[in-house]
Amino acid sequence: MSKSSENIKCWYKISNNKIKISSDAASEHDFRTQMCTKCKFSIVSTTYQQPDCGSRYCQSCYDELDYKFYCDVCQSDKRDDFIHKKESIFLDKALKRDMEKETVKCPDCKVSTKLFNLEAHVNNCSEGWIHCSSCNSMVKKKLKHKCEGQISSLKATNSEYEICSSCGKQCSNLKEHLSECTINWTVNCPYGCKIEENSNLHIHREKEHLFHLDKAWAIMQRHNLTECKEEDSLKFVSIMDSVIDNVKKSLGIEVSKVDDLVKDMKSLNETIGDEISIYESIKSTLKSQISDSLLTSFDGTILWRIDNFSEVKSKAKDESQKSIFSPPFYTSRFGYKMCLRLYPNGDSTAKGVAMSLFLVIMKGNYDSLLTWPFKQKVTFILLDQDFKTNMIDAFVPCDNLTSFARPRTDMNIPSGSSYFIKFEDMNLHKYVKDNTIFIRCIIDCSDLHE
Repeated sequence: MSKSSENIKCWYKISNNKIKISSDAASEHDFRTQMCTKCKFSIVSTTYQQPDCGSRYCQSCYDELDYKFYCDVCQSDKRDDFIHKKESIFLDKALKRDMEKETVKCPDCKVSTKLFNLEAHVNNCSEGWIHCSSCNSMVKKKLKHKCEGQISSLKATNSEYEICSSCGKQCSNLKEHLSECTINWTVNCPYGCKIEENSNLHIHREKEHLFHLDKAWAIMQRHNLTECKEEDSLKFVSIMDSVIDNVKKSLGIEVSKVDDLVKDMKSLNETIGDEISIYESIKSTLKSQISDSLLTSFDGTILWRIDNFSEVKSKAKDESQKSIFSPPFYTSRFGYKMCLRLYPNGDSTAKGVAMSLFLVIMKGNYDSLLTWPFKQKVTFILLDQDFKTNMIDAFVPCDNLTSFARPRTDMNIPSGSSYFIKFEDMNLHKYVKDNTIFIRCIIDCSDLHE
């Protein structure tokens, strides 16, 4: 004898090896029990009660409750405090004693048994029904060897026959069916979160993995796994495995995002580095221009300070640096541009005998507006730092010298005084003080016009 899985209405279900009686069957067969608030099946053994609203839970549903959970009864009554703590639920020993005295008849074999023994009876009842995985039908246990599919021996305690609350189909593996069921349904994830559609459950698990990890950690802190039953420990381990898988996936995504961000940051740093280099170059140029502008004279005079004179002269002697140049100066804002060139150890025939000082005409921005050749009187002065006797030399440029013609390169050939001051005369006065000398140059600009 067999029945179609779509037509048979089972009066009980076995979940986590716990017998659960439907409320209709309990009423029909006069089972005086309390209904579980969560699974809506009658409680036949251990019962737990919520003191605030009186909700009752069977053992398996109580085990599935989170530390904090939503109470359906309180929500339907529109109570504000519909979130309860699991620790507030207590074991209802009085109801348990009453149920242990209750005698019921098995609807399948009509044998009377104690209500608390009903679970063991159902597991061994020969008149009970069992699902055949070969022919997908419900068959009597005692007739299972005559099943059309010739199924192998099945143990009732290992079978699981439940009804999908969404499509109404009776399934031997409800979890597998729910993952494929096309009809949307509202479900609680293992951590108590309500998911509107079964198809969104895996998305929810991936998005809320950190929250679930916190919940799992809280569960682990509340339970000593070494004292738990084997099935509870395996369930907890399964939950932790699921959480870890989701965390790994999410961490992989986050690591990928971080890698992309690091690449963007490196690219940005390179761009910023290039911009900083350009900025530093512009800054250096502007600083040099500002410095030159502040130090540049536009009245045909210059006061040239030469520090570390002994080192400058030493370099000139060993010819590592024969001469040095002064900063440029002008006869006016738009006038002739020029500078001084000093040979500390002398130039040409004056080498080793006297210092040589020359004027250098430089290419300027306004040369096309000036009169050439350059004809202005030039005066060189080596300052006595005791303010007694300055060393003075002056000359007027010759018209036929290329040194005073309009420059075609950055600088013309220097021209001036080869024997500006003999070395023996430098010791007569304080021309050198604190290893520093001062040279002044004055250009006669009296006949020049802007």
